[in-house]
Amino acid sequence: MYRKAVYQIPTENEHPKNSIALALQRLFYNLQFSNTAVSTTELSQSFGWDSYDLFMQRDIQEFNRFLQENVEEKVIDTPAEGTIKTIILGKIKSYIRIPKSERVIQGLHTGRYTKNENKYMAEGHGLQDAKKGVVFKTFPPVLQIPLKRFEYNMTKDTRVKFPPEIDLQPYHISRGPQNSQKSLKYILHGVLVHSGSINSGHYFAFVRPTAEDKRFQFNDDRVTPATFDEVFEDNYGGRSTCANYATSTIKMKETNAYMLVYIQKPFQRSILKPVTLKDIPHHLIQRIEQENRENNDRNQAMVPGHSRKGQRKFKAY
Repeated sequence: MYRKAVYQIPTENEHPKNSIALALQRLFYNLQFSNTAVSTTELSQSFGWDSYDLFMQRDIQEFNRFLQENVEEKVIDTPAEGTIKTIILGKIKSYIRIPKSERVIQGLHTGRYTKNENKYMAEGHGLQDAKKGVVFKTFPPVLQIPLKRFEYNMTKDTRVKFPPEIDLQPYHISRGPQNSQKSLKYILHGVLVHSGSINSGHYFAFVRPTAEDKRFQFNDDRVTPATFDEVFEDNYGGRSTCANYATSTIKMKETNAYMLVYIQKPFQRSILKPVTLKDIPHHLIQRIEQENRENNDRNQAMVPGHSRKGQRKFKAY
């Protein structure tokens, strides 16, 4: 569904170095149909980044927000307008509640008790112990959960476990089944992982591309099948024990999940519906195929003993 929305953005008269939408369309096309690894350099250049920018450490959540906001702007006044928001946008309701009266006072985006010196000043009630929290009014079909690992401690790294399936009904404002609300069970389809330290590192991802229970690791130019432990246990963070015949040492894990992508069960089929050639703009297919032919011709011309004359005769026939 997301790729189809991106393909509906008009890009006939644009250049990939100056158009994020076109660069993203080309990336999606080549990932689906190329027999070799696909570079993301063209997409990076479309952001206006130079060689220095390409090697800057970036937070995945900030990058994701930047990309989605740009795509959402480009689909305005196209058949795909509103699709991106429909896929990833939910609604929350935040509150402050005084436990004694269970009275909702006002909204705050937190989730903890205010006690002692942090008591809440409630109009007409004075200082009160209060509970701040958030409930969800609606959940999106595709739920992106950033794991806020912003604080680095050399002696402590929080272990965060995440399940292959979650039920978010307890966190919905209804607190129970609603006829108007679809099942709130979600299946994990993506894990974005950071490997390294606070000073340097590398991002890669585990993806479950279909409803079938198979996952793959996408790491630079390599795509390999992934086991359950490689997706989950290896990326919970925390500490690991390395043992040999004489001693054992405890060290911090170098791989940590940074963002999780869940898909709501009732929407799996529509979100993951395969993209076919009829969903792809004809001008994009023609453009990429022409570039591929020109690249093949240049590569052939570099082969020793290659005859340009012979090539022209072959093409004429």
